[in-house]
Amino acid sequence: MILATAAGDGPGCRILLPQDPGQAGKAQSRYLVGRLAGFDARATPESGDKATRAAPVSAQAEAGNLLLVAGAWNDAFLDELCAFPNGAYLDQVDALSRAFSALARPGYGLLGVL
Repeated sequence: MILATAAGDGPGCRILLPQDPGQAGKAQSRYLVGRLAGFDARATPESGDKATRAAPVSAQAEAGNLLLVAGAWNDAFLDELCAFPNGAYLDQVDALSRAFSALARPGYGLLGVL
C-alpha cells in the first residue's frame, strides 16, 4: 500500500516514515526505504508520546489554521481526531502529527503565515 500510494503521489512527494525504537525498527525502516527506491523516502525515530507529538497540530486546528480536503475519508478521520487520545484508533493522528511536524520545520518552505 505504501508503494502504491507513493506511485500515485509521484516522485516529487516526500515520504516520511516513523522508525520504531530498537533493532527491529531499524531493520523495518531500511526495508521500507529500500522498497521505495526512486522516491524521496526517509525514516526517522519518533520522540515523545503520541499526545505530546500531537499538541502542535492540535493547537493549530483549534485556532482554525488547518483546512481539510473533502473526501470520503473525512468522517473516519475526524472521528479519530475527536476521540484522541482515548479512541481505539490512533494511526491517523500519528500520521497527521508527523506530517505537520515535518511541514512546520524551518526551511521546509510549505507552511507560512496564514
